Amino acid sequence: MRRFNIGLVLLVIVLLSGCKKAETANNFKTRKDDYFVSEDKSVLIHYKTNEFGELVQIDIDRLLEIEEIIYFDTTIDFDMVVEGFAGDLFMQPRSTCVDYNNILVPINIEVGSTRYKFDRTDCEYQEVNRYNEVKTGSYISKFRIEDTIDVSKTTKISIVYYDPDSFEKFIEVKSLINSRKSMGVFGIELNETREFLVDGENNYYYDMNQFEQFLLSFQELEGAVNAILGVQDSVNIFDFDQLLEASEVIEDFEELYAQEINAVQELFNEVGVNVAVIEETSSDGE
Repeated sequence: MRRFNIGLVLLVIVLLSGCKKAETANNFKTRKDDYFVSEDKSVLIHYKTNEFGELVQIDIDRLLEIEEIIYFDTTIDFDMVVEGFAGDLFMQPRSTCVDYNNILVPINIEVGSTRYKFDRTDCEYQEVNRYNEVKTGSYISKFRIEDTIDVSKTTKISIVYYDPDSFEKFIEVKSLINSRKSMGVFGIELNETREFLVDGENNYYYDMNQFEQFLLSFQELEGAVNAILGVQDSVNIFDFDQLLEASEVIEDFEELYAQEINAVQELFNEVGVNVAVIEETSSDGE
């Protein structure tokens, strides 16, 4: 009887250990490999979880407004000439609907397999049919010039032109990039040591890499943010020197990247199973 009780106790310990492991590791829905766009359509996140519900990949990127996509892409040649095409590739929008003076915008763009034509009056891209005619109806896709194009990085975005005599009708002339990380390839400046990206927004790639690594390490948002802010989860009273040396990994992180933090919380709310998120408090402290 005593031997049976000992065996039972050992079995209970094993089962409890298994439950504890599941609680700490199984934070997310399993086998997810997808992308997520924040509610305000400002942040794009690609992520992957494994069979244990652990977050194993995450890529956080700020989406650019259409005007920014065009303005910051230094590879666009606004004087380009297409052999056999006599029409215009670009046009000037009304100055009242753009932030950058004298900017030109493509007349036609393609997002995935959907084509759009710029309407100067409404300052927006409107979905068109095979004959470059604006579609009608309440479910027609539109993008205002200040909107982001909220699609996955695997979805192709292109400048196209309409050729009624061609079988394809819409011919691609230039691909476009819709996110800050990807756009940084054209505008990154390095400091003298070539270790860190500098000049404000050019820090973005480096900063997000740090944020992503902390998220993978902590498997939850609050711990990752606290680590970046230099807040220690546990403090040893004998380590006063280390405590005094604690500093932010990324200065002004919460202010600079509030949209990214909020987007991660939205993602975790959607795919999280047993994961802590930062609770919001109302302005009156309730």
